Amino acid sequence: MRQTVNRVHIALNFEQVSVDELITLSTAIADRLTADPDASAPPVPSAALAEQTASLQATHTLRKTDKSPNLTQLEQQQANALVQSLTTDAHYVEDTANTLANGDVARAQQIITRVGFQVKKTGQRHPRSFEVVEVGAGWVHLRVKKSCQGPEAHAWRYGATPAKDTPPIELGQPFITLETDVILRGLQSGAVYGFQHAHILPVSHTRKTRPASTATSQAATLIPATKARHPLFDDGNDPQQWSGFIYVVCP
Repeated sequence: MRQTVNRVHIALNFEQVSVDELITLSTAIADRLTADPDASAPPVPSAALAEQTASLQATHTLRKTDKSPNLTQLEQQQANALVQSLTTDAHYVEDTANTLANGDVARAQQIITRVGFQVKKTGQRHPRSFEVVEVGAGWVHLRVKKSCQGPEAHAWRYGATPAKDTPPIELGQPFITLETDVILRGLQSGAVYGFQHAHILPVSHTRKTRPASTATSQAATLIPATKARHPLFDDGNDPQQWSGFIYVVCP
């Protein structure tokens, strides 16, 4: 009978952390890797990781009083480089932990968390209704949770922004899908993007339901309707109920 060896994975959620959180995480991992008895030869050495972290910290501190485009771009580049280094070391730590543990989940988890990384939960559900699944070179994978049972469409829009937590000044035209997952390509490396989503439900076509009652979730867009149950729109008004922005630094 074929046997399967249990493997523990590291949760790579760097796209969801702020620059301050990234600096704190990297500082802790660099310190712990220096003296770890098992993960003792990371591909990005602790000294290099600490140097990258210090450079990002210096730039981030300057940006608190200097919001120049050049400094903003430098911070984005440094944050992206640090994320790449942490990801490289994370793969090394994960492989090392699972090799030494040889199927012992508890031991693998101990090595991973001792270094400072988080363990990905098995069968973990996605608590966020709108989230970033994965980010790659020039692309991002977004996912949204349906707001109700039955037919539903999804509107998506995004724009570039100088920094996280700063809404884009200009947004592209929304695009519509029937799927809850989308992958956007052609994004600029090193740029920060803000993404929004809106649920779209059909107007009710039952006589027992009021024409304006179109949504079964507060997260969904309410589309008014005429007595004949035709969708009703006002010129110049955006009817979509958009989510808050989620931000991504594109590798």
